[in-house]
Amino acid sequence: MPAIALLAGSALIASCAGSPRERTDTGVLDVVATTSIVADVVRGVVGELAAVSVLIDVGADPHTYEPAPSDLAGLADADLVISVGFGLEGVLGAALEDRDADGAPVVELAESLGLEPPDPHFWLDPTQMIDAAAVVADAVATLDPSNRDVYDTQAKRYQDALRELDAEVATLIAGLSPSQRSLVTNHDALGYFASRYGLTIVGTVTSGGATTSSPSASHLANLVTEMRAGRIGVIVIEAGKSASLAEAVAAELAPDVEIIEAYIGTLGLPGSDAASYLATMRLNATRIVDALERSGA
Repeated sequence: MPAIALLAGSALIASCAGSPRERTDTGVLDVVATTSIVADVVRGVVGELAAVSVLIDVGADPHTYEPAPSDLAGLADADLVISVGFGLEGVLGAALEDRDADGAPVVELAESLGLEPPDPHFWLDPTQMIDAAAVVADAVATLDPSNRDVYDTQAKRYQDALRELDAEVATLIAGLSPSQRSLVTNHDALGYFASRYGLTIVGTVTSGGATTSSPSASHLANLVTEMRAGRIGVIVIEAGKSASLAEAVAAELAPDVEIIEAYIGTLGLPGSDAASYLATMRLNATRIVDALERSGA
């Protein structure tokens, strides 16, 4: 990440954070993360020095999330809120803007990382999360300066794990031939993953960047034509979401198309193979590579 972007991120944190705030009754910082993925990375940085809660439950779609009154109360009371940004959290964005306007600390990771809209799915590139960990460490240390060295140490440890993850995924995908590197996704979400690891997204089932977009008949017909012409045999959909549209596309190309699930905007349930960010990325990469190998065999 360019140094100027990191400096801009630090400036944003400083402007939002102000002076250190009083800690909660538990004696640790109260940090609210909007998604389970953000929360998991924050926990990797703060360890036991902060209590981290998540607004959007595991398995829920950030695009369609609507905050309950208790969620809004949690936002108001938190020492720090960390979000993805770029509109990923849907209607929650208004509540975050209100909190920011009141001078309470809010960190939007996408903006802090100096990324360009509209794609907010940067966490699917582990190298972006290396920089995100540094942003988180700086944000919590601004509120809790006496523990800055601890936050920095824990962030570096987590960053090392992210670099190891990135190398593992790169090695896994390196075994694919050029003819095995193209796929279709349910919505426009895997751009960062594809760009990092040399894959090509031929098209999307829905016609926009959100899971709620409704494709036209002509959009789906054109997608079928593109997939047939390019001999594309894999559609990646979000785990736990309806596969009906993807199945309709696949039916036109049967039996040559496989639909697989990946965890895009959420972790899996506790105790599952996708219970952490690191595990989720490994699982996604393995599923995608296995499917691409079968499709190009």
